[in-house]
Amino acid sequence: MKKPALVLILLCAACGSETATKRIPFSLDEGGIQLSDRPLRIDFGRTDHSAISAMGKLMSQPGKIGPGCNGFNERFWPDGTRLFFDDANFIGWERLGQSAGIVCA
Repeated sequence: MKKPALVLILLCAACGSETATKRIPFSLDEGGIQLSDRPLRIDFGRTDHSAISAMGKLMSQPGKIGPGCNGFNERFWPDGTRLFFDDANFIGWERLGQSAGIVCA
């Protein structure tokens, strides 16, 4: 393989990995999750499947399954964000001592 082709391959690989780890800015509010740079939201009542998938994209990594409580399912991320689900719906979030919706007490 010629050196210019190898350099191009390495540059493309580096670009791909950098993009994959870039988080999308968001804020947590009384209705759910608001993306900071666009009008899209993840509102309470959204299905667990779509909320977990969307949050994984925002955080650039899938959430881990937490212990849950009171029959709620939980997903959490390293920054302390926790999402709670009742049956198959997004019902609450908690992060750094703040929360909204229905969460574990």
